[in-house]
Amino acid sequence: MLLVSWWLWILVIVGVSLVVVAIYDLTQKQHAILRNFPIVGHLRYLLEGIGPELRQYIVTDNDEERPFSRDQRRWVYATAKNENAYFGFGTDNDLDRAGYPFFHHSAFPIDSDTDEPVPCAKVLGERHNRPAAFQPASIVSISAMSFGSLSSAAVVALNRGAAMADCLHNTGEGGISIHHRHGGDLVFQLGTGYFGARDQDGGFSIDRMLESMDGAPVKAIEIKLSQGAKPGLGGVLPGNKVTPEIAAARGVEIGVTALRMPSCSAPRESSDSHPMPHSPWHSVPTCSASPARRCLPSAVSRPRSATPATAPPVSPPRSLVSFAGSTPPTSRCGWRRT
Repeated sequence: MLLVSWWLWILVIVGVSLVVVAIYDLTQKQHAILRNFPIVGHLRYLLEGIGPELRQYIVTDNDEERPFSRDQRRWVYATAKNENAYFGFGTDNDLDRAGYPFFHHSAFPIDSDTDEPVPCAKVLGERHNRPAAFQPASIVSISAMSFGSLSSAAVVALNRGAAMADCLHNTGEGGISIHHRHGGDLVFQLGTGYFGARDQDGGFSIDRMLESMDGAPVKAIEIKLSQGAKPGLGGVLPGNKVTPEIAAARGVEIGVTALRMPSCSAPRESSDSHPMPHSPWHSVPTCSASPARRCLPSAVSRPRSATPATAPPVSPPRSLVSFAGSTPPTSRCGWRRT
C-alpha cells in the first residue's frame, strides 16, 4: 500500500509539472514554437542545444570540418600523447579533388633512421650581397602567431620546437616576448600596429624596435602591409587581455585596448624621382652602432604604378624581408644586415 502511494505521488508531481509547463508555454509570448506546441516544443531547443555535438560526431565526415578535420585532430592528439600515430590503410578522403597531395614511392629510398635536412632553396640577402646573408636550414618554418593570441606556454613550445627542428619561428605582429627566447631563430614581424617598435604616441620608433630585438636571435624581419584576416578593418586586442607581459612585448599600456590599423599610420612623403609608399621606412637611416642592429631598411624602390614605361622591369629582390597581407605590396624594401 505504501509502495502504491509512493508511485502515485511521483505521477502526481510529474503531472502537475507538465501542466505548469504547458500553462507557461501557452501564455508566454517570446517563442512561437512553444506557444503552438506546448511541452513538445521544448524538444526543438534540446536538439538545437546538442546540435554541434551531433554534427561533430554523427553527421560530419572525418575530413569535412574546418579549419582542422577530425582526422587531423586525431593525429595531433595521438602524436602529442606519444601514442600510435599510424592509421590503417585506406581512406575516406576525396582523392580526385584538385590539389590533393600525393607522396610517390621512391625507387631508391634513403635510410629512414637518417636525419636528412631539407634546406630552403632561397638564400636571404644574396641578391644584394648582404654581409650576413643566410640560407634557412629548413624549408618548413613556423608561421606568424602572436603572443597574446597564443598563450605563453604555446609560444615557448613553438620556439623550443623551432630550435629542435632548426627552423625559423615567426613572432607574429605582437612583438618579441620573453617566451620567444628559448633557442629558436626568429623572424620579427612588423605590422601596422608597430607592436614592439612603437613610441608612446603609437608611431614607429627605430630605437624601440632595436631595443626589443636586442639579445634575441632575429634572423630576418617581415613587414606585414595589412591585416590578412581583416582586410581594410584592422584588429583589436581587448584591454582585459593586455597583461603586463603582453604590454611589455607590444609597447602598449596595461589593460588598455590595443588597436591594429588597416595600414601604416606614418605620413606619406614622396618626390618626383622616388614616390614613397605609405610606410615609415623612407625616414629610417641605416645604422650599425651595435651587433643587435642587424636588420634595418636601407632603400625603398619606386612603386610599380610609378615606374616609367621606358624603365626596365624590376624583379622582386631576394632580401631579408617577406611581405604578409591580403594584397600584394606596392613597394619593395631592401634590408641590410650589419
